[in-house]
Amino acid sequence: ALESLPDMGHIVLDEAGAAKVWNGAQFSQNSILTMEKRDGSLFSIADLNKNLIAIADVDTDTWQIEYRNVFHHEQ
Repeated sequence: ALESLPDMGHIVLDEAGAAKVWNGAQFSQNSILTMEKRDGSLFSIADLNKNLIAIADVDTDTWQIEYRNVFHHEQ
């Protein structure tokens, strides 16, 4: 999943952060387990099992997150 998006940065979140993404809320930097930055502000966001959960524009200076796509979550 993440390997298929080589031009984007990658963020892996803990459970609490992933839950916020699925609810359309902003996750905090404390929820980040790993972050790999690329040129630009587009990031693929994954849960702790490395399942792709969203694509977002993340301004890492002001910590503003704009979701482009949030993928369906099975409970």
